[in-house]
Amino acid sequence: MRHVIAILALTAALTASGATLPTAPSATVLVGGSPVAEVVTSAGAYVAAVIGTEYEIRLTNPTSDRVGVALSVDGLNVLDGKAPDGLSFFSGDRLWILAPGETATIPGWQVSGATARRFTVSREADSYARKMGKATRLGVIRAVFVEERAAQNWIYVGADMQGTPAGHTLTSTLGQVSTSLGTAMGASTTHQVTEVEFERGPQLGAVELRYVTPAELQAVLRSPPVAPVGKWAPEPEKQARR
Repeated sequence: MRHVIAILALTAALTASGATLPTAPSATVLVGGSPVAEVVTSAGAYVAAVIGTEYEIRLTNPTSDRVGVALSVDGLNVLDGKAPDGLSFFSGDRLWILAPGETATIPGWQVSGATARRFTVSREADSYARKMGKATRLGVIRAVFVEERAAQNWIYVGADMQGTPAGHTLTSTLGQVSTSLGTAMGASTTHQVTEVEFERGPQLGAVELRYVTPAELQAVLRSPPVAPVGKWAPEPEKQARR
């Protein structure tokens, strides 16, 4: 079969005209509808998470072409709960499809064509990945962006996405993040999706975010170099005194 069947979120909202868009597809964690402040270190981007908190993941495609997104939480694809094929997070993964200029907010693990179970921060033992016996990448949210075969080849350069020339393989360096947290299946919520045709092309790049407890984040911050991002991030001079 020539085309890959992928998923399109019917609840996705088009980005408002005139709004500021990133230069490349991006993924952002939301709590209460607002972006969570990130702290970027030499080991990657982190956010502080609290057990019991519900969160969403906002996917944005500012380009002029459709983009596929393989979205995983704790190493499991949020559409079907499957682990990736090797470390690529690409081959065989089910994809969210974003139209040009589209933004989609993913509320949780998709369990049917009309229902999702909310992403809820939990203890490692209560996480969906642990219950599935696949808790090898706890604490990692990862979005791999895929070009549509008919589209032109892109090369992104910028902070929003790790630049990967089209046609090249994205190599994953993911391992177990040092955290006591995971993401459980929370309350059910209405989230309708439909299947569409999408012929996947090369990988474009990836966004990776690690969520840890506030105490675990402070431990990360004691290991320079650190580049704080977001108004809730600790100030550089306070970090230096620790």
